[in-house]
Amino acid sequence: MSDVIVVGAGVGGLAGAICCAAQGHKVLVLESGAEPGGKLGRVTVAGVELDTGPSVLTLPGVFDELLALAGEPPLETVRPLHWFRYRFADGLVIEVGHGLRATLEGVRAALGAGPAGQLERFLEKMRAAWEVAAPRFVFGDAPTLRTLATARPDQLRKIHPFTTLWELICAEVEEPHLRMVLARFATYAGSDARRAPAVLGTIAWVELGLGGYGVGGGMYRLSERLVQAARKLGVELRSGARVAQIRVERGRATGVQLESGAFLPSDAVLCNSEARAALGSLLPKPLRRTLSGEPSFSGRCLVLRTERAERPAHEVIFPSRYLGELEDLSAGREPRDPAIYLCAPEQAHLAPGWDQDEPLFAMTNAPAGAADDPGWAERVRVTLLERRVIAPSARLVWQRGPGALAARFPESGGALYGLASHSWRTAFQRPANRVPHLRGLYLAGGSAHPGAGLPLVAASGKRAALALCQDLGKGHLGKRLTAAVGLALLLLALPARASPSRSGNLALAMRMVARTEVEPAAARTALNLLRDDPEPEARVVEAEAAFHLAVERDQHSFFVEALRRSRLAVEVAPRSGAARLWLALSLAREASSRGLLALLFAAQEVRSALLESAALEADSPTGVSALTLSALCGLYHRAPGSPFSFGDDELSSGYCQRALEKDPRSWEAHQVLAERALTRGDLVVLREHLDAIFSGPLDPRAPLTHARYRREASLLREALP
Repeated sequence: MSDVIVVGAGVGGLAGAICCAAQGHKVLVLESGAEPGGKLGRVTVAGVELDTGPSVLTLPGVFDELLALAGEPPLETVRPLHWFRYRFADGLVIEVGHGLRATLEGVRAALGAGPAGQLERFLEKMRAAWEVAAPRFVFGDAPTLRTLATARPDQLRKIHPFTTLWELICAEVEEPHLRMVLARFATYAGSDARRAPAVLGTIAWVELGLGGYGVGGGMYRLSERLVQAARKLGVELRSGARVAQIRVERGRATGVQLESGAFLPSDAVLCNSEARAALGSLLPKPLRRTLSGEPSFSGRCLVLRTERAERPAHEVIFPSRYLGELEDLSAGREPRDPAIYLCAPEQAHLAPGWDQDEPLFAMTNAPAGAADDPGWAERVRVTLLERRVIAPSARLVWQRGPGALAARFPESGGALYGLASHSWRTAFQRPANRVPHLRGLYLAGGSAHPGAGLPLVAASGKRAALALCQDLGKGHLGKRLTAAVGLALLLLALPARASPSRSGNLALAMRMVARTEVEPAAARTALNLLRDDPEPEARVVEAEAAFHLAVERDQHSFFVEALRRSRLAVEVAPRSGAARLWLALSLAREASSRGLLALLFAAQEVRSALLESAALEADSPTGVSALTLSALCGLYHRAPGSPFSFGDDELSSGYCQRALEKDPRSWEAHQVLAERALTRGDLVVLREHLDAIFSGPLDPRAPLTHARYRREASLLREALP
C-alpha cells in the first residue's frame, strides 16, 4: 500500500510526488501514457527528438527548488542572445534580445524612443501587479472572494481587477504594433486580451522582466530531470496504468481502481488529470461536481524539417488584423488569418537537429472544439514560404490539432490551458488544490489552482502536496509513527547543533528549524515539539520557527504571531542575541505586511534590536552570526524608512564584508555589494559578487533563499555590457 497515489505524471504530478516523497511518504505515480511529461511531450522523427509542448521556460527557480529537495543541481538553462523576432503584415520587423534591457533596445531601434518608453511604463505597472498577485493569487492558497475583499486598496489598484488587459494596453501604449505584441501574451493562457483581466499582463512582465529561458537539450529535459529527482526520493512510476475510478469510502478517497480491474489502496490521492475528470467521471456519481467556466483556446501544432538558416530562437508572424483572430476564436470559429508562432529548438534550447536540416516548431491558436483540418499544415507552410522563413524543400514531419489533443487528454475537450481567463472571477472558479467536499483528494495541474503554464503547474503540484502532507499529519497514528521514524532518521543525518545536555525535543526542534526550506512542515513540527518545554532557549527557537512559518504562509496574522513569540523570547531570555535577531526580523516583516507607513514607524525598533543582537552575540564564543551581520548589511543598504532615517553605505559595506568573512554564502551581502558596485560602475566587483551567487548548486541549507537571490542577481547581470 502506498501513502500517496499520484494520478498523472505531468509536471504538476511529478512536482507533487517530489514534495510528498521529500516528506517521507511512500509515493506511487500512475501514468496512462507511455512516458511521463503530460503536455510537455516529445516525438522522435528520423532519430531526432522533437518537443511537442511548451517552448519557453519562465521562473526556473520554481523547478530548481523542486530539484533541491532531492539534492539535485539546478536546471541547465539557455539564454539566447537572438531571442524573439516579431514580423508584421506591413513589413515592420522588431528584433529583441534576451531580457528587459535588450527588449527595450530592440523596440527603440524599430519604433523609436517614444514607444520604447510606453512599453517600459506598461511593464513597470505589470511588475507592480505581479508583486501583489504572485503571493496572493499564484503561489499561495487558492484565492477566495474574501482574499480579494481583505486586500488593501493600494494592492487592488495595482492589479486593476475590473479592467480588461486590452483596456489597460490601450490606455498605456499608443503604438499599434506594440499593442499586438502585448495582447498576444493573453493567449499564453488561452484567452482573449479584450476579455481577460488586466492582471494577465503580468505574463509579459514574467517573460520580459524576470526572463524567459530555454532548457539545455530541449524542453523535455525538464520532465526527465523531475523524474530523476522523484526516483531519487524513492517514488515509483508506472506507465500505461490508466485509472478508471477513484475509490471513496465514508467520505474519503482510499485509492484508485485501474481499467485492468486492479485496486490500489492509499491514504490519499493527488490527481494530476484534468480537473473535470478528477471531479467528474473518476468519482462515484453522487460525489461528482460540474465545473463552471469557459474552456481556453486550443492550438494546432506542427514541426517542419527545413534547411538550416540563421534565425532567432522564437518568432511571431502577425496577420494584418490581429483582433480579427481574437474575434474568430471567441466566437468559436477557426481564425481565417491567424498569427503564427515559431520556435527554432537549435537556437532556443541548443537541441540537436539533423545533419543538414533543422526542425522548426509552428503553432496557431484554434477553438477548443475545432475539428482537425487536413489542409491547415499546408496553408502554414505556404505562408512561411511567402515570408521567406523556410526553404522550398521544407516538409512536414509531425502535426497535432485540437481533436488529437482531446483524444490524448480526455475531459479537456481539446482546451490547451484549462479554463479561459475571461473574467476577474476566473481565479475563484478554478478548483482549489484541496477538494473541499472529499477528504483525501487533492488536485494539481493547469486546470486547478493556480492555472496553466509550466511554473504555475509545478506550483499547483507543490500546493496540493503541501495540503496533503498537512492533512495526513492530523490524527493518524500510523502517520505519527512514520513521522517519528522520519525525524529519528533526520536526527542522525543532520549535523549536531545542540549539546547532549539539551532536551531531546529542543535538540530535534533546532534541527527541524534548520531544515525549514527543504522540509515544508519543519517549522510547524518544531513548534509542536516545543509546546511543553519550559526552558528559555525553547522560546528562542520557537521565535525562529514562528518566523519561518510566517514567511512560508506570507499572511499578516502569522507575522503577528511570530512577533508575539519573539517578544516573549526576549522577555524570558534577555541575554540571547538570537532572540533579538528574530524580534527584529519579525517586527520588520509584520510592519511591512501593513504597509510603508507602519514600516517607517518600526524602523528604529528594528535597528535597535539588530544592534543589541550584535552586541550580545559579540560576547559569545562564536561571535556575531553571519545572519545578524547580513541583516545589518541589508538594513543600512535599504533601511526601513530610508532615505528618511538611517541608510548608510559605509556601515552597510562594513557589515557585508564581515558577513562574508563569517560565511562566504551570505547571499544578501553579495547582492548588496553587487548593487553597490553597479551604482558606482565597478563592473569587476559586480561580476565577482554575481559569480559568487551563481556558482555551484543551490545552497542546501536555504535553497529557496538562494534561488530568490539568483533571480534578483539575474536582473543585475542584464546591466553588464
